[in-house]
Amino acid sequence: MLNNFFQKYARTYSTAKSVQKGKYTKTILLPQTKFPLRLDKNKVVERDKRINNLSAFKDLYTWQRKNCKGPEFVLHDGPPYANGTPHMGHCINKILKDTVLRSKIIQGTKVHYRPGWDCHGLPIEMKAVASNLQKLTPLEIRSSARNFAKNTIAIQRDAFQSWGVVADWANPYLTFEKGYVKNQSEKFVELYEKGLVFREVKPVYWSPSSMTALAEAELEYNSQHSSTEVILRLKLATCPFYRDKEGIYALIWTTTPWTLPCNQAICFNPGLSYSIVKVGDKPEALIVASNLIKDVSKILNAELKVLSSFPGEALQGATYYHPFNREVLPFLPSDHATDTKGTGLVHTAPAHGHDDFLVALDHKLFTSSLVDENGCYTSSVGAKLAGLFVLTEGTKVVLDILKEDILHAGNYIHSYPYDWRTKQPIIIRASKQWFIDTNQIKHKAIEVLEQVQGLPKFNNEMCKTMLTTQILKRPYWCISRQRSWGVPIPVFYDARSDEPIINRNFAVSAECMVLLALRYLATGCFLSVAGDFIGIDKSTASRLTTKVCRAIASQHRIFIKMPTTEEEMRERIGDAGYAIKPYLITPLRNPITRTENLFNESQIRTRNPIERCFGVMKRRFPILSFGIRQRAEKVEAIVIATAVLHNIARNFNDALPDINEEEQEAIAAAEINFEVENVPYYNNGLNNAYISESDFTSGVYTKRS
Repeated sequence: MLNNFFQKYARTYSTAKSVQKGKYTKTILLPQTKFPLRLDKNKVVERDKRINNLSAFKDLYTWQRKNCKGPEFVLHDGPPYANGTPHMGHCINKILKDTVLRSKIIQGTKVHYRPGWDCHGLPIEMKAVASNLQKLTPLEIRSSARNFAKNTIAIQRDAFQSWGVVADWANPYLTFEKGYVKNQSEKFVELYEKGLVFREVKPVYWSPSSMTALAEAELEYNSQHSSTEVILRLKLATCPFYRDKEGIYALIWTTTPWTLPCNQAICFNPGLSYSIVKVGDKPEALIVASNLIKDVSKILNAELKVLSSFPGEALQGATYYHPFNREVLPFLPSDHATDTKGTGLVHTAPAHGHDDFLVALDHKLFTSSLVDENGCYTSSVGAKLAGLFVLTEGTKVVLDILKEDILHAGNYIHSYPYDWRTKQPIIIRASKQWFIDTNQIKHKAIEVLEQVQGLPKFNNEMCKTMLTTQILKRPYWCISRQRSWGVPIPVFYDARSDEPIINRNFAVSAECMVLLALRYLATGCFLSVAGDFIGIDKSTASRLTTKVCRAIASQHRIFIKMPTTEEEMRERIGDAGYAIKPYLITPLRNPITRTENLFNESQIRTRNPIERCFGVMKRRFPILSFGIRQRAEKVEAIVIATAVLHNIARNFNDALPDINEEEQEAIAAAEINFEVENVPYYNNGLNNAYISESDFTSGVYTKRS
């Protein structure tokens, strides 16, 4: 019945005339609201401001710092770049973190969240200078970049606050602030002093479009990049197993023909099998990996006739002619030559390849780049190539120069790294850069990583495994950039040798530092007086003296006898300033019985050599007598340094200063009356005494000045 009804009356209600407006409106029960369907831009802004003011979002952070009593939750925020207006990525990042913080506040937990901005780097510099980069001086670039970053920070902060994000907005950290830059510079020097930072000529990812080195994290890969591939023959100069008068050639395959002028070796794999082949009826013999003969034949579109095969190790000692200057160069063994692609022989340019560079290190090959920071050949490569961009015109000229020896040239589509900022291809180029030696710290980093609990928990182990793999395969990390807007590397360079000078006090030589410390220890004078002879102030003298003393004290295991038995490690002798402990033997304060008096006498006699040793030490190093007016951690290094120096002096039979009458009287009194407490014991006959490490843990040291 319903179907018939709809079929009969459907057409009636399908025309505009038949529709009566509002006829059925009252029959539909929908929620009623006064909210409009949409607001114009100005009203949206007003609404957001009203919500912010009514909800007191801007006061929430301060309020919870004063009123929440639970354990503190700290959020270390990875800062956004100050290089543009906020976008959806900022929104997701900030609001997700804000959700976590608010949930903690609801639970009564005090939160600590200090927001910040990354104000340095190439993205900001490029936007700040736009197309005027070549016309501006470094100072002008820095000024422009700073102003750009400041303006961007103001825009982003206003947006983040309008979203109601809970944070310490009144006290953000900015990476261009002086304190932050100073801290980074100090950390660089600390890493350098620990041997974790070094400067070397190494091949790095280089962006010609940005004219700077890049880290691996700053790359993106274009899977459809087209490179020029060539198969090239290089004539052998000597071959241990081939004597044909027509000669023999090594066949190499490369997708970077622009690096051929920088060639320094051909790598082979001793574990592979190689063959000598000929192309059709041509007289020249070619060397190619046996497993790649079919692939090479297909690329050359020609049949390769196999004359003989031999193990790769037979190429040891072979040499060939450089394709440009005819210099005789070696064949070198390397595992990175494989039979999965190419010809099994690898053209090696140490300045333009990571594996190539490792081969150069193993065989002490000189590494020098013939490509400048713009990605153009230098004049050293010759007039035909000088000034040409290597990835375009330079490649064409190289192919033209070597056309007689090129058996194949074509396009090769593969994944290739690009500068993620400029979207232009990069090159690998050797240059002097600063690196962090991650090899020294990677295993400690992995140990610490094992203790980290990631969220969400279900993929915690997978993420840690991925991060561990990345850490293990990175031998070093390039931290220098060739830009104007960034934290400068705190290094001076020798004008003649270009060697870096990195020293907190580079004006003071090592010899003067040692003489300063010895003067301080041997005279006991004030630091300001000790530093006068080299013209440095008190604070510098203190720092240098501590540095030298710590270096000397670090040798204590060599020059100070270590306790070897359990008894030596357990027993300590102290004076009456300390109570008797299981590990410390001190005199009884009020001996009454004969036994107690004998105990005290024995204790003092036992302590006598130690006290005498102190006398010797004070005579040799008056600083121990006059008092060390420095912090406790520095005093420890100074005392241990004097002990090391004392034992070194004894090894060289260095005579002690003459004893004076006052010291003789003190010795005589000490020899007569052992029961008198706190009498210093000096003995001129103790010149052969050596300091042991157990002496330094005795309570006597803190009692006597």
